[in-house]
Amino acid sequence: MNKITVIEMGGLACAITTNDVELWHVMEQRYQGFSSTKAPKFHIEVECVDSSLSGDSPLEILSGPVTSHLNGQCLQIMGEGFSAGFNFASGRGHICQPLNLTPLDLFLKAIYGYWLFQEEAFFVHACAIERDGKAAVFFGPSGSGKSTIARMAEDTVLADELVIVRKDQLMNSDGSPTFSVHGTPFWGGVNSRVPLSKLFALHFSREEATLNAMPPVSALRKLLSCIGYFSPSPQQQTHLFDLAVSLVQGLSCHELTFSPQPQFWSWLDAHSY
Repeated sequence: MNKITVIEMGGLACAITTNDVELWHVMEQRYQGFSSTKAPKFHIEVECVDSSLSGDSPLEILSGPVTSHLNGQCLQIMGEGFSAGFNFASGRGHICQPLNLTPLDLFLKAIYGYWLFQEEAFFVHACAIERDGKAAVFFGPSGSGKSTIARMAEDTVLADELVIVRKDQLMNSDGSPTFSVHGTPFWGGVNSRVPLSKLFALHFSREEATLNAMPPVSALRKLLSCIGYFSPSPQQQTHLFDLAVSLVQGLSCHELTFSPQPQFWSWLDAHSY
């Protein structure tokens, strides 16, 4: 009998079904805190095959090349030990994979990237911290210090690797749009929505910490390299660019070079809060 898990990210719910009980338990563990009673926007069927490719842990990251192809409304993704397909017109997809959630995570990111964009939202490779009811997003490439910031956090970590930024319907007093941040389960995030107040472009260093205000053009250039979206069309790329422009124009943006010192948060408070 099929087991079903309904998860929610960025306000969008997805139903995941599988007839493999062990895989279902792993999914329940992986997406704990993101379960939902909402009507699902789309559905995914997961078929567990070839457990020899599962690695030592069902959550272990598998390496290897991944290929993808988007033909109209049909997406195909293939990688080491798995293959997946999704039809955006019907909102349904299927993945064959080992007992390891890395392929399913990848599949979900690709599908959610599409649906989120329809609602003025997108993924950013970033760590997000909630402080005093507002979110600060620390973005940057691998090695820039996102996970370090999360480990050092004295407040709620919304996500330490991938966050969702959404344009809200409310406007600021000057007419500029407001944005909010949603946590994701990639990795260790919480299912919360928090108004976004600050952006930090991260650089990890063992030297003295520095903080410099960034003009919107510089912030945009760095932010665009950290936005995750799967195979956007030229029209979608243009709209995504416009969303990013409105984001950096309406928020305080800083370039942060930091080291993991005990006084870091008090130093940051004194310089930017």
